[in-house]
Amino acid sequence: MKHILLLLLGFLIFSPLEMNSQDVHFSQFCMTPLILNPALTGHIEGKYRINLNYKRQWTGVTRSGVFNTPALSFDLNLKTKKEKRHSFGLGLAAVNDLSSSNNKLTNLTVLLSGAGHFSLDKKEKHFISIGLNGGLMNRRFKTQDMLFASQYDGYTLDSDRSSGETFENTSFFNIDSRVGLVYAVYPSAKTHIKIGGSFLHVLKMDEGVSNVENARPHRIIANAEIFHSINPKIGIQPYFLFMTQAQAMEVAGGANIHFTFGFDNAFFVGGGYRWQDAAVATIGLDFKNMRLGMSYDVTTSKLGALTRGKGDFELSFQFIGLSKEDSEPILPALRYF
Repeated sequence: MKHILLLLLGFLIFSPLEMNSQDVHFSQFCMTPLILNPALTGHIEGKYRINLNYKRQWTGVTRSGVFNTPALSFDLNLKTKKEKRHSFGLGLAAVNDLSSSNNKLTNLTVLLSGAGHFSLDKKEKHFISIGLNGGLMNRRFKTQDMLFASQYDGYTLDSDRSSGETFENTSFFNIDSRVGLVYAVYPSAKTHIKIGGSFLHVLKMDEGVSNVENARPHRIIANAEIFHSINPKIGIQPYFLFMTQAQAMEVAGGANIHFTFGFDNAFFVGGGYRWQDAAVATIGLDFKNMRLGMSYDVTTSKLGALTRGKGDFELSFQFIGLSKEDSEPILPALRYF
C-alpha cells in the first residue's frame, strides 16, 4: 500500500499532462472564518479571535492519514470609540496541507487579511462586510524514497532501480489573492443570519514543477449560517456551503443544536452531509469565551471501500477576547467596542 501511495503521489506531481491543484476543505468550515471568506475578518462578537483547526483524512488508507492539515488564524476588530456604526478588521491566517504519511508534498499558505464592516441602518441590524486577503503560497516536495513508474520492473517497484528523474527545484512560491462579501442581519436578539460569497485565487498561479503548466484554478464559495434561540436553553444553528473549483464541486449542509447551561455555557451536537461524499457528525462545547469542536466524517461515496470504513477526524478551537470597555449589547452585532 505504501508503494502504491508513493507512486500515485509521484504521478500527481510529475505527470506530463496539464493538471489543476485543489484546495483543502474543512467540515467545520464555520470555524475557519478567514480561510472561508476574507470579509469575515474582524467580524467578531468581541475584540479579537484565535482559531486553531486540524483535519486528518484517509486514516483508513494509512494510519497517520494521507492528508493532514493544521490551520491557524488570528483577527481583531479595529473599531474606535469615535466611530459607532462602522468597524474594520485585520487578521493573519496560515494553512499547511501535508500529503502522504511522510509529508512528501506540502502546500503552505500564509495570508494577511483585512475587511470593512458597514452598518446599513441606524438601528445597526443590517451589515455589509467587504474583505480581501493576500499572501504567499509555497508548494514543496521531497524526492527521497519517492518511487516512479520507470522503477516498475513488471512485477514490483524496485527502489534500487534508477528512476532517471532529476529536479533543479523542489520548492515554489506564488502570490495568492482572495476577495469576499458578507451580509449579516440581526432581526431580533434571538436570531442572526450571515450570508457570504468569496472568490479565491484571483491572480493566476502556475504551480508546475516541469515545463508543463499546472495552474491552480479559481475557487468560488457561497456560504450561509443562521443562529436562532428557540428558548433561553435551546438554540439551533443551520449552515450551508457551496464550493466549486475546476471540475470539482462541493455542496454541504447541516445543523447544530445548542443546549445552554450555567452562565452563557453551551453544549452542542449536530450533523451534516456533503453531497455524494460524506456524512458528518459534530459535538462541541462553549465555555466562557472558548469553543471546542470535534467532527467525524464517514465516507458515503465509492471511496469508502478504499478507506475500509474508517472516517476522518477534525478538531477546532476558538477563543474570543473582549476589551476592557466591552459591555453586553442589545443585539449580537459588532457594537462591542
